[in-house]
Amino acid sequence: MGTIYGLIRYFNSKRFWAPLGATAILATATVAWAVAPTLVFELDGNVADDPGNTIADWNTLNGDCTVPGGGSGSAGGSNTRTCIGSENPPKIFTQGGSKDPLDISQWHWKPADTVPDKDTITHAYAASYTASPSGDKVVVVGGDRFAVNGDANIGAWFFQQNITLNSNGTFSGVHVDHDVFLVSAFVGGGGTAVLTAYEWDSTCGNGVKNPAPGQCADNNLRLLGSLDTFAITNSSAISNETWSYLAKFGGGTNTMPIGALFEGGADLTTLFAASGAGAVPCFSSFLLETRSSQSTSAVLKDFVLGAFPECHISLTKGCQCTAFHPDGSGFNYSFSGTVTNDGGGTVFNVTVTDQGKTYSCGSLGTGQSKNFPSADCTGPANTFSATTFPTTNQASATATTDPGGSGTTRLPWTRRA
Repeated sequence: MGTIYGLIRYFNSKRFWAPLGATAILATATVAWAVAPTLVFELDGNVADDPGNTIADWNTLNGDCTVPGGGSGSAGGSNTRTCIGSENPPKIFTQGGSKDPLDISQWHWKPADTVPDKDTITHAYAASYTASPSGDKVVVVGGDRFAVNGDANIGAWFFQQNITLNSNGTFSGVHVDHDVFLVSAFVGGGGTAVLTAYEWDSTCGNGVKNPAPGQCADNNLRLLGSLDTFAITNSSAISNETWSYLAKFGGGTNTMPIGALFEGGADLTTLFAASGAGAVPCFSSFLLETRSSQSTSAVLKDFVLGAFPECHISLTKGCQCTAFHPDGSGFNYSFSGTVTNDGGGTVFNVTVTDQGKTYSCGSLGTGQSKNFPSADCTGPANTFSATTFPTTNQASATATTDPGGSGTTRLPWTRRA
């Protein structure tokens, strides 16, 4: 779980944005109509934009995939996106604690030395969309692999915390309730595949046999289901990707052979609502992995990990000189402003601090704004005194992605007037 902290100094109106830290969202489940992932993104077994479509494909988002977060690509209408190339040498999971039902604090990694080529990830990519007009959050994932001599199982984690690697072979960060886990497969001959969604739920003990959506599938994993998902692998060779790719065989330089590309997506809003999981959280990092099977307890193999900064808030503010002191000792000022959720999910416990005065703004849905001070952002009088004219003063904003607001992740942003 976590909190965002932002800092900004103002005289005239300015604007800042800050990525939100990691935590979970809890809310009452509601009934929602599903949005097919294929309606917000081209999940069609290739990477090129269809000129007859108004939605994007991976070539638009990924660019050359040289910089995590999109490289030279475009956002393509997404809230956020990332494209991450495998390191050289790749890093792989190791030791028995590296299992999806176990917390990240028990995972271990090492430089690759034993993973089969068919399970070696060469690139991983993901994006988050807000579907119109429903407002549903739809995530899409993709990846390509080094060799296609057999099927390979694949998993994707969307973490609320910023998960990174420690130099001692461990992972930094922990799971938070409502982290999302997607499981599917590279199909050797190409074609559609089943994609199953789970959420991390620390109240889950041993899973039930043949769980239904909303039931525990394993320790810490609650089944969200497969009804509002889609996955496919390429059934023909691809040679027009915008990033560098090299196959072991069956393709060559910049040619993906059949079964080398996987892509899929899920309407998380509908899946969460149908299973009683509540509102969908914002995510901070993303991991794509290969696995021995589609079982929740499968042996983990290769992985690619990177940032996925989906959640943001922004703040605008202005100051006005309202009076001067007759004795020449200073000036009186008033201030006001607006805090906005311009990220990909609901945020809670929104707080603005200005001149040491705190304004409580409650929660903000995606795209929602509140003015401070106001009935929506309550606090003391919005005035202060200074000895200079003009003057600079300081404001900050914080929010969490969990109504409980426990845990802290500090992400400061500073700007001077």
